[in-house]
Amino acid sequence: MDGLREALQNATEWFLSYGLWGLILLSVVEAIFFPVPADAVLIPLVGSSLDRGVGWALFLALVTTLTSVGGSWIGYALGVWGGRPVLNKIVRNHERIDQVERFFDRYGAWAVAIAGFTPIPYKVFAIAGGVFRVNLVGFTLGGLLGRSMRFFLVALAVFYFGESIMANLDVVFKASLVLVLVYVAYLILRARLAKRLANGAQMEDADDAEDPQRDRA
Repeated sequence: MDGLREALQNATEWFLSYGLWGLILLSVVEAIFFPVPADAVLIPLVGSSLDRGVGWALFLALVTTLTSVGGSWIGYALGVWGGRPVLNKIVRNHERIDQVERFFDRYGAWAVAIAGFTPIPYKVFAIAGGVFRVNLVGFTLGGLLGRSMRFFLVALAVFYFGESIMANLDVVFKASLVLVLVYVAYLILRARLAKRLANGAQMEDADDAEDPQRDRA
């Protein structure tokens, strides 16, 4: 275990040594197979460049978001191509796979928005999205929502409060997860209500179309 931890630490330092390009690369591979989250490089990059202003911190968060979602497309394609066997091989923890499947069953593509605020690695959601044939547009939108909320929150927290705030960020993530769940539930309910109203309007139009025929009869 110590050897694995040391290897991951060395890998993280390697990504960090390449600055912005290292952040981009890590953000992509983290969404496919790599076990180190992009935060591991985003946090020190923001912390070491405070003199460049909050705009730079936000730029780093934006880059991390976009490249992470881009990486998730590769993970998604891998899931479509390889199916459940590939998911089982890359993600050895089957309990996490079952948990992600329950998330997708309950929230659909918007489950990806929750990914950034759970201890489940993003790659599990990315590959599972392809395995379960989640709608790609919804998958992408959910990824953009969840990833942006996480990375912008991290970048702003480090910029304004320093890297020491990360010790308490777990509490912030849990509170953010509640907000995301509420928002996702609102979107789902609104979509279902709109569909129900549309179906009701179609039934009324059908009834109106039948009335003249009855009158002629």
